[in-house]
Amino acid sequence: MEEKFDLVVTGGQVVLTGGIVATVNIGIKGEKITALTEHVIEAEEEVDASGKVVIPGLIDEHFHVFCGYGCETWENATCAAARGGVTTVVKMPLDKPPTTTAEELERSIDRAKNSAYVDHAFWGGVDPENPTGIASQAELGVVGYKLFVEGAAPPGMYPTLDAGQMLDALRKIAALKATAIVHAENGLIANLLGEELKSQGLKHPDVWSDARPEIAELEGVSRTVLLAEATGCRAIIAHVSLPRALKIIAEARANGAHVFAETCPHYLLLTRDHLAKDKRLKWNPPCRTRNQVGELWDLLEAGFVDAIASDHGPFTKDDHLDIWNISAGAGNIVEIMLPLIFTEAVVNRGISLTKIIELMSARPARTLGLYPKKGAICVGADADLVIVDMSTKRAINAEELCYIGSHWSAFDRWTVKAIPTTTILRGQIIMKNNKVITKPGYGQRILPKGNSCHGGQLFS
Repeated sequence: MEEKFDLVVTGGQVVLTGGIVATVNIGIKGEKITALTEHVIEAEEEVDASGKVVIPGLIDEHFHVFCGYGCETWENATCAAARGGVTTVVKMPLDKPPTTTAEELERSIDRAKNSAYVDHAFWGGVDPENPTGIASQAELGVVGYKLFVEGAAPPGMYPTLDAGQMLDALRKIAALKATAIVHAENGLIANLLGEELKSQGLKHPDVWSDARPEIAELEGVSRTVLLAEATGCRAIIAHVSLPRALKIIAEARANGAHVFAETCPHYLLLTRDHLAKDKRLKWNPPCRTRNQVGELWDLLEAGFVDAIASDHGPFTKDDHLDIWNISAGAGNIVEIMLPLIFTEAVVNRGISLTKIIELMSARPARTLGLYPKKGAICVGADADLVIVDMSTKRAINAEELCYIGSHWSAFDRWTVKAIPTTTILRGQIIMKNNKVITKPGYGQRILPKGNSCHGGQLFS
């Protein structure tokens, strides 16, 4: 008697591990992928993906909820993720108060428990005034720890670390065999230049690019990779905006450092010319020149980038405030990064779909200890799948995006050609035709460990 599955996804071009794209049927039983086959299989429910691409659910390694600030909730943010084909988010500890203790981490875990639509893991936080905080959070199963180079975070929002404090933190993280993710801008340089520019009465939007110049990021990246090399700590450099920074990271890795480069859609798609026209396009580090963005793409294609993440953070943008006082943050990126990146990378630039999936799913899962439970379409993995229509055009409409406060988007009215039509999480359809059809709380917490999985091989 033939095995009967709970769900089967048929007819799509499936992105498997190892760069394999094949038309196979995906059999799901319970929460797992249990068959990849070219043969017809019976199931209680069938999803026809003919004419579409089936990819593993995206892993967003850089995701904020900002609990306590009133601008976002777990329910809203993970609804956006589900609509965007993101099935696992890794939450940053920048809440109010910041998550730098076991007690605050437990509260953060509890807030997500009955609210999250998608699966989730947690970054811990580092406070130099709390020497036991790193170890106590490790016991609760964080994937790693968020660090800010000295002065890089807004005052009072999150602790920052001088060089000695960072060395000490990275030693402790390395001893736990965990990962650090670092906001690598020298905030002291940025603050000095910002005060000088403010004193001159400058308020045009593009002055933000001058206040946080290349040297601030390059110094922060250089410091971080040297300290990572010295301590043996595995470290991700968050939201890299500069081609030269990618080269510094690559050189450090060639010298034996365990360092990785993350970038974001807004650094790949927007320039300082866009900021000059709209002060809402303020974030840290700022976007760079058109030529630098072009080189960023060249280096991404050449293998210098390890992950593309959202840095989701929809703070309200009060257009009445000047560039110095308007909130920073790129807004709701988690919902639209798949269509934006797929359109520019795959459709416009001809970069292989498998390479982009590697950067947005498989490699983040590997780096954070979630693979192959997450990040792959393979037998034994969680049945996290996204069906993408690569043949339909759509304009992004900021008014239709998930927001708590005022709706806006740096990408409002941008035309995209890759639309996630169905999101499946652990064998259950959670989004169909842009409507989330499961209940908040279906999303589960994921701990950083993997399970057995049979690569991209076909099993009948």
